[in-house]
Amino acid sequence: MFHLKCTKLARREFLQRNVMAGFASAALSRLAVCDEKERPSLFKAAEFNHIALDTPKRNQAIEFYEQNFGMTNISHGRTVRDTFLHFEKGFMNLGEASNAGINHFCLGIEKFDRDTVFRTLNVIGLNPFLMGGNNLHIYDPDGLNVQIQEIGHGYARMAPSDLTQSKAGVFETMKIHCLSLTVTDVARSRDFYAELFGLKVDGEQTSDHCLMRVGSGYLELKKGQKAGMIFFGLALPDFETTHVIEKLKTSGIDGVAESTGSVLLKDSSGIQVRLDAFVSS
Repeated sequence: MFHLKCTKLARREFLQRNVMAGFASAALSRLAVCDEKERPSLFKAAEFNHIALDTPKRNQAIEFYEQNFGMTNISHGRTVRDTFLHFEKGFMNLGEASNAGINHFCLGIEKFDRDTVFRTLNVIGLNPFLMGGNNLHIYDPDGLNVQIQEIGHGYARMAPSDLTQSKAGVFETMKIHCLSLTVTDVARSRDFYAELFGLKVDGEQTSDHCLMRVGSGYLELKKGQKAGMIFFGLALPDFETTHVIEKLKTSGIDGVAESTGSVLLKDSSGIQVRLDAFVSS
């Protein structure tokens, strides 16, 4: 356990010192002749494939998302740490831990080939690693764990009958719509996700805040002293704020509030969740 912790910290320190330098020297030199607005990225992210959350109350969290958001628990044969809650265009991975928060998130990229991506990430000094034997991960400049997979990983091959359950949820979840993160350097994180995954800035940006498109959703970067998750967002069909708020309050859910046309709430572990209308990618 001590060795693993030290290895993780070493990776984070390496990335914080060298990630953008690595891009500049290894990956972006070949792009120097391109116009800034036309400069291609190494990969093209098209979706939030899934998000993995840590929770000290896994059973309560499973019940919360099943009953309120119609997610289907599919074990995939694993029984130790992971619980997979599926919906139409993605899934959540719940793991037992002492503190609630984000464990990692996964971006689905176009033309994914694990071995090729792994080699490319090694060349530019991002030290990719495998979790669970086959799942490709990196750390971003703040040490946040990012998984990289093909579009539709874990859900595209499922038949509609796989996602049924005996009792429908209060709402139906379609996909993960957004993820809001605190980062220690907004410009550095913006460049990382733009150059590596092709995410484009949406709207005005400042030194403290930036929105980037991920398919029809977005990644929000906000400056903070410590990197972590502020909230993640689920997309629902037939979304109308007043109706959604009424149903959530009737279900006894905490922290329900409207925010610029979206609805915020807290799950059973105190993690903030944002609800928005479903828009297909």
